[in-house]
Amino acid sequence: MANRFDLIAFDADDTLWHNESLYARTQDRYKALLSPYRSIEEIEQGLYQTEMRNLRSFGYGIKGFTLSMIETAIQLTDGKISGDEIHQIIGFARDMLAADV
Repeated sequence: MANRFDLIAFDADDTLWHNESLYARTQDRYKALLSPYRSIEEIEQGLYQTEMRNLRSFGYGIKGFTLSMIETAIQLTDGKISGDEIHQIIGFARDMLAADV
């Protein structure tokens, strides 16, 4: 006889819900920064692919996300991204780390 469940409960981490808005705002800033180089779709796809590839090495979190943004920016611009633009990406991370949670 198969097991039967009368109730299934999910426990979500509400801290992650609040942090998600930080990531969404940062991605919007990031897409605006890279939009002279590539389409929004290419930026979104590139960052997602880099994040997925880097999860095993960097894990989840702002610092790993930042490294993925920098790596993606270099790839999508064929190395043409400026030091000032990289500095802006680092500033995005500082803003995320300083945000209230």
